[in-house]
Amino acid sequence: MQKYKITVSPLAQSDMIDIGSYIMLDLQEPELALKTLAHIEKAMQSLFQMPQRQPLLKNARLAHIAARMLAVRGYSIFYMVDEAKNEVNIYRILYRRRDWESILWPQ
Repeated sequence: MQKYKITVSPLAQSDMIDIGSYIMLDLQEPELALKTLAHIEKAMQSLFQMPQRQPLLKNARLAHIAARMLAVRGYSIFYMVDEAKNEVNIYRILYRRRDWESILWPQ
């Protein structure tokens, strides 16, 4: 079975920091912050095998760039698969109730 290298964009890294900070500091739930980040990290690492298991996004602009989404614990991991490089590029991690289409593709 083919294995893929996982790369995380600076934006996605910043998203992880923001998620952890919000849960830890604003919600005052340090244990929940650590658990949530661990679940997100585990989900990202799971993409090293069969990253195509998630369908292309239906949004025409995002499908055009072959964007996919993996849902985990109220968050969405947005990524693209680069078959030529055997690589999964994670470019954003957003809270699922946000208007992610306008965030990922602003007008």
